[in-house]
Amino acid sequence: IMTSDTSTTKVRKALYALTAGVAPRTPIDLTQQAIADFAGVHRVTATAVLADLRRKGVVQSARGRLIVKQRDRLLVGDATRRTKRRVQ
Repeated sequence: IMTSDTSTTKVRKALYALTAGVAPRTPIDLTQQAIADFAGVHRVTATAVLADLRRKGVVQSARGRLIVKQRDRLLVGDATRRTKRRVQ
């Protein structure tokens, strides 16, 4: 994972790497802290990214378990975020 990546990208890439070889929609035992440690970010950051991915339907999670529903969308990352326009 490159240090120039945003925290969101680091978490997305970590999830992609951690789920390599896992059959689609297979629950895996993975805590938010483990994801954060692997990505090199704080747990609160990993929690926020996971919440965003849940809202987008990319992942499903419950206490200590994660299901990646759309693994390919993990690599889309920050490109899907909308920027706020300044109103004049």
